Amino acid sequence: MSQKKLHLTVIASVLGSALLSACGGGGGGDETNPSVPAPVQADSEACVNKALYTAGTFVEYVNVGSAGESEEVIITVQPYTSTRSSVPMVQYWTGLLLDRNPAVLYSVEQDFVVEHGATFGDVATQWITPPVRRPNRMQVGDVFRSDTISNTYDNIAPDTPYGKTRSEAEKTYVGREIVETALGRFEACRFQINRKSTFGLDEPTQRVISSSLTQWVAATAPYRGLILKYDITSQREGEPETHTQREISKVTTFDLK
Repeated sequence: MSQKKLHLTVIASVLGSALLSACGGGGGGDETNPSVPAPVQADSEACVNKALYTAGTFVEYVNVGSAGESEEVIITVQPYTSTRSSVPMVQYWTGLLLDRNPAVLYSVEQDFVVEHGATFGDVATQWITPPVRRPNRMQVGDVFRSDTISNTYDNIAPDTPYGKTRSEAEKTYVGREIVETALGRFEACRFQINRKSTFGLDEPTQRVISSSLTQWVAATAPYRGLILKYDITSQREGEPETHTQREISKVTTFDLK
Protein backbone atom coordinates (compact mmCIF):
# COMPACT_ATOMS: atom_id res chain seq x y z
CA MET A 1 0.00 0.00 0.00
CA SER A 2 1.36 3.42 -0.91
CA GLN A 3 2.10 6.00 1.77
CA LYS A 4 -0.82 8.15 0.59
CA LYS A 5 -3.23 5.21 0.63
CA LEU A 6 -2.05 4.37 4.13
CA HIS A 7 -2.75 7.91 5.31
CA LEU A 8 -6.18 7.84 3.70
CA THR A 9 -7.13 4.52 5.29
CA VAL A 10 -5.89 5.57 8.73
CA ILE A 11 -7.70 8.92 8.67
CA ALA A 12 -10.91 7.43 7.30
CA SER A 13 -10.76 4.77 10.00
CA VAL A 14 -10.51 7.50 12.60
CA LEU A 15 -13.55 9.24 11.13
CA GLY A 16 -15.42 5.97 11.22
CA SER A 17 -14.45 5.28 14.82
CA ALA A 18 -14.72 8.80 16.16
CA LEU A 19 -17.90 7.80 17.91
CA LEU A 20 -15.94 5.38 20.02
CA SER A 21 -14.28 8.20 21.90
CA ALA A 22 -17.08 10.51 22.98
CA CYS A 23 -20.64 11.18 22.17
CA GLY A 24 -22.10 13.73 24.00
CA GLY A 25 -22.72 17.36 28.88
CA GLY A 26 -23.79 17.27 33.26
CA GLY A 27 -26.43 15.36 35.15
CA GLY A 28 -26.94 13.47 38.39
CA GLY A 29 -26.08 10.06 39.73
CA ASP A 30 -23.47 8.00 41.56
CA GLU A 31 -21.36 5.65 39.48
CA THR A 32 -20.76 3.38 42.47
CA ASN A 33 -24.44 3.05 43.42
CA PRO A 34 -25.58 -0.54 42.75
CA SER A 35 -29.26 0.43 43.00
CA VAL A 36 -29.58 2.84 40.08
CA PRO A 37 -33.32 2.79 39.28
CA ALA A 38 -34.67 1.53 35.98
CA PRO A 39 -34.49 4.41 33.50
CA VAL A 40 -37.49 6.32 32.25
CA GLN A 41 -37.41 6.31 28.45
CA ALA A 42 -36.43 9.74 27.20
CA ASP A 43 -34.74 11.36 24.22
CA SER A 44 -30.98 11.22 23.77
CA GLU A 45 -30.13 14.88 24.44
CA ALA A 46 -28.78 14.21 27.96
CA CYS A 47 -26.15 11.94 26.45
CA VAL A 48 -24.67 14.65 24.22
CA ASN A 49 -22.09 16.63 26.15
CA LYS A 50 -21.09 19.72 24.19
CA ALA A 51 -18.29 20.40 26.65
CA LEU A 52 -16.49 17.34 25.29
CA TYR A 53 -16.07 19.30 22.06
CA THR A 54 -14.80 22.50 23.70
CA ALA A 55 -11.17 23.61 23.37
CA GLY A 56 -9.20 22.91 26.53
CA THR A 57 -11.11 19.75 27.49
CA PHE A 58 -8.91 16.92 28.76
CA VAL A 59 -10.09 13.41 29.63
CA GLU A 60 -8.02 10.43 30.69
CA TYR A 61 -9.39 6.95 31.35
CA VAL A 62 -8.66 3.24 31.09
CA ASN A 63 -10.56 0.78 28.89
CA VAL A 64 -10.58 -2.94 29.57
CA GLY A 65 -11.34 -5.61 26.98
CA SER A 66 -13.26 -8.86 27.23
CA ALA A 67 -9.99 -10.79 27.65
CA GLY A 68 -8.83 -8.50 30.46
CA GLU A 69 -6.45 -6.43 28.33
CA SER A 70 -6.36 -2.73 29.17
CA GLU A 71 -5.54 0.46 27.30
CA GLU A 72 -5.08 4.04 28.47
CA VAL A 73 -7.07 6.60 26.50
CA ILE A 74 -6.47 10.35 26.47
CA ILE A 75 -8.82 12.86 24.84
CA THR A 76 -7.42 16.33 24.11
CA VAL A 77 -9.39 19.11 22.41
CA GLN A 78 -7.70 22.14 20.82
CA PRO A 79 -8.91 24.98 18.57
CA TYR A 80 -8.51 24.65 14.81
CA THR A 81 -8.73 27.12 11.93
CA SER A 82 -8.53 26.53 8.19
CA THR A 83 -8.61 28.58 5.00
CA ARG A 84 -11.11 26.04 3.68
CA SER A 85 -13.81 26.95 6.20
CA SER A 86 -14.86 29.97 8.23
CA VAL A 87 -16.56 27.76 10.83
CA PRO A 88 -14.82 27.72 14.25
CA MET A 89 -13.71 24.15 14.85
CA VAL A 90 -11.77 22.02 17.30
CA GLN A 91 -9.31 19.20 16.79
CA TYR A 92 -10.40 16.21 18.84
CA TRP A 93 -7.47 13.88 19.52
CA THR A 94 -7.85 10.42 21.00
CA GLY A 95 -4.66 8.64 21.98
CA LEU A 96 -1.35 9.28 23.70
CA LEU A 97 0.85 11.13 21.18
CA LEU A 98 -0.78 14.23 19.74
CA ASP A 99 1.65 14.50 16.85
CA ARG A 100 1.07 10.92 15.69
CA ASN A 101 -2.65 10.37 16.16
CA PRO A 102 -5.22 11.72 13.71
CA ALA A 103 -7.62 14.32 15.10
CA VAL A 104 -11.27 14.61 14.11
CA LEU A 105 -12.54 18.11 13.28
CA TYR A 106 -15.77 19.14 15.01
CA SER A 107 -17.93 22.21 15.47
CA VAL A 108 -20.94 22.60 17.77
CA GLU A 109 -24.31 24.12 16.88
CA GLN A 110 -27.40 24.61 19.02
CA ASP A 111 -28.93 21.26 18.10
CA PHE A 112 -26.08 19.44 16.38
CA VAL A 113 -22.49 18.26 16.74
CA VAL A 114 -20.94 18.63 13.28
CA GLU A 115 -18.09 16.47 11.94
CA HIS A 116 -16.06 18.21 9.22
CA GLY A 117 -13.13 15.87 8.62
CA ALA A 118 -9.78 15.02 10.19
CA THR A 119 -6.15 16.03 10.35
CA PHE A 120 -3.17 13.69 10.38
CA GLY A 121 -0.38 15.66 11.98
CA ASP A 122 1.32 17.86 9.39
CA VAL A 123 0.93 15.20 6.67
CA ALA A 124 -2.65 15.38 5.42
CA THR A 125 -6.15 16.74 6.00
CA GLN A 126 -9.44 15.13 5.10
CA TRP A 127 -12.67 17.07 4.43
CA ILE A 128 -16.18 15.61 4.42
CA THR A 129 -18.85 16.75 1.93
CA PRO A 130 -21.34 17.54 3.23
CA PRO A 131 -20.27 17.81 6.89
CA VAL A 132 -22.11 15.32 9.11
CA ARG A 133 -24.62 17.18 11.33
CA ARG A 134 -25.56 14.65 14.02
CA PRO A 135 -28.65 15.69 16.00
CA ASN A 136 -28.30 16.08 19.75
CA ARG A 137 -31.89 15.01 20.37
CA MET A 138 -33.19 11.70 19.07
CA GLN A 139 -36.36 9.95 20.16
CA VAL A 140 -36.37 6.22 20.89
CA GLY A 141 -36.31 4.40 17.57
CA ASP A 142 -35.15 7.43 15.56
CA VAL A 143 -32.62 6.71 12.81
CA PHE A 144 -30.08 9.25 11.55
CA ARG A 145 -28.61 8.49 8.14
CA SER A 146 -25.65 10.09 6.40
CA ASP A 147 -24.06 9.52 2.99
CA THR A 148 -20.90 11.54 2.47
CA ILE A 149 -17.82 11.86 0.28
CA SER A 150 -14.46 12.74 1.81
CA ASN A 151 -11.36 13.96 0.01
CA THR A 152 -7.86 13.80 1.44
CA TYR A 153 -5.31 16.54 0.76
CA ASP A 154 -1.57 16.35 1.15
CA ASN A 155 -0.54 19.34 3.24
CA ILE A 156 2.44 19.95 0.94
CA ALA A 157 0.14 20.18 -2.11
CA PRO A 158 -3.16 21.23 -0.48
CA ASP A 159 -5.00 21.93 -3.74
CA THR A 160 -4.64 18.40 -5.10
CA PRO A 161 -6.78 15.68 -3.46
CA TYR A 162 -5.30 12.20 -3.71
CA GLY A 163 -8.06 10.04 -2.29
CA LYS A 164 -11.84 9.85 -2.24
CA THR A 165 -13.94 7.83 0.21
CA ARG A 166 -17.68 7.29 0.46
CA SER A 167 -19.17 6.69 3.92
CA GLU A 168 -22.72 5.45 4.36
CA ALA A 169 -23.87 5.36 7.98
CA GLU A 170 -27.03 4.69 9.94
CA LYS A 171 -27.31 5.58 13.62
CA THR A 172 -30.30 4.34 15.67
CA TYR A 173 -31.19 5.52 19.15
CA VAL A 174 -32.29 2.31 20.91
CA GLY A 175 -33.21 3.99 24.22
CA ARG A 176 -32.15 4.28 27.86
CA GLU A 177 -30.66 1.27 29.64
CA ILE A 178 -28.83 0.47 32.84
CA VAL A 179 -25.32 -0.63 31.94
CA GLU A 180 -22.76 -2.22 34.23
CA THR A 181 -19.06 -1.78 33.60
CA ALA A 182 -15.89 -2.27 35.60
CA LEU A 183 -16.34 1.38 36.64
CA GLY A 184 -19.82 0.87 38.09
CA ARG A 185 -23.51 0.94 37.24
CA PHE A 186 -24.93 3.77 35.11
CA GLU A 187 -27.95 4.98 33.24
CA ALA A 188 -26.95 5.21 29.59
CA CYS A 189 -28.19 5.88 26.07
CA ARG A 190 -27.77 2.92 23.78
CA PHE A 191 -26.96 3.58 20.12
CA GLN A 192 -26.56 1.20 17.20
CA ILE A 193 -24.34 2.46 14.36
CA ASN A 194 -23.87 0.62 11.07
CA ARG A 195 -21.36 1.94 8.56
CA LYS A 196 -20.00 1.07 5.13
CA SER A 197 -16.89 2.86 3.89
CA THR A 198 -15.68 2.55 0.31
CA PHE A 199 -12.09 3.70 -0.21
CA GLY A 200 -10.45 4.63 -3.50
CA LEU A 201 -13.46 5.88 -5.43
CA ASP A 202 -11.07 7.61 -7.82
CA GLU A 203 -8.90 4.51 -8.25
CA PRO A 204 -9.27 1.37 -10.42
CA THR A 205 -9.84 -0.84 -7.36
CA GLN A 206 -12.00 0.03 -4.36
CA ARG A 207 -11.66 -1.27 -0.80
CA VAL A 208 -14.75 -1.72 1.36
CA ILE A 209 -14.96 -1.90 5.17
CA SER A 210 -18.27 -2.54 6.94
CA SER A 211 -18.85 -2.23 10.68
CA SER A 212 -21.60 -2.63 13.26
CA LEU A 213 -21.14 -0.74 16.53
CA THR A 214 -23.20 -0.76 19.73
CA GLN A 215 -22.31 1.88 22.30
CA TRP A 216 -23.60 2.91 25.71
CA VAL A 217 -23.16 6.62 26.55
CA ALA A 218 -23.52 7.98 30.09
CA ALA A 219 -26.79 9.90 30.54
CA THR A 220 -26.04 11.29 34.00
CA ALA A 221 -23.19 12.77 36.03
CA PRO A 222 -20.39 12.43 36.80
CA TYR A 223 -19.37 11.32 33.30
CA ARG A 224 -22.32 12.42 31.18
CA GLY A 225 -21.56 12.08 27.47
CA LEU A 226 -18.67 9.64 27.85
CA ILE A 227 -18.90 6.26 26.12
CA LEU A 228 -18.93 3.74 28.96
CA LYS A 229 -18.94 0.60 26.86
CA TYR A 230 -18.88 -0.44 23.22
CA ASP A 231 -19.02 -3.56 21.09
CA ILE A 232 -17.93 -3.43 17.43
CA THR A 233 -17.72 -5.96 14.63
CA SER A 234 -15.94 -4.90 11.45
CA GLN A 235 -14.93 -6.57 8.22
CA ARG A 236 -12.73 -5.60 5.31
CA GLU A 237 -14.16 -7.07 2.12
CA GLY A 238 -12.66 -10.50 1.46
CA GLU A 239 -11.20 -10.82 4.96
CA PRO A 240 -12.44 -12.34 8.26
CA GLU A 241 -14.52 -10.30 10.71
CA THR A 242 -12.90 -8.70 13.73
CA HIS A 243 -14.75 -8.21 17.00
CA THR A 244 -13.79 -5.82 19.80
CA GLN A 245 -15.40 -5.13 23.17
CA ARG A 246 -14.27 -2.41 25.55
CA GLU A 247 -15.60 -0.83 28.75
CA ILE A 248 -14.26 1.86 31.04
CA SER A 249 -12.65 0.59 34.23
CA LYS A 250 -11.17 3.84 35.56
CA VAL A 251 -11.46 7.57 34.94
CA THR A 252 -8.36 9.50 36.00
CA THR A 253 -9.30 12.96 34.69
CA PHE A 254 -12.59 14.39 33.44
CA ASP A 255 -11.81 18.08 32.96
CA LEU A 256 -14.44 19.68 30.69
CA LYS A 257 -14.33 23.32 29.64
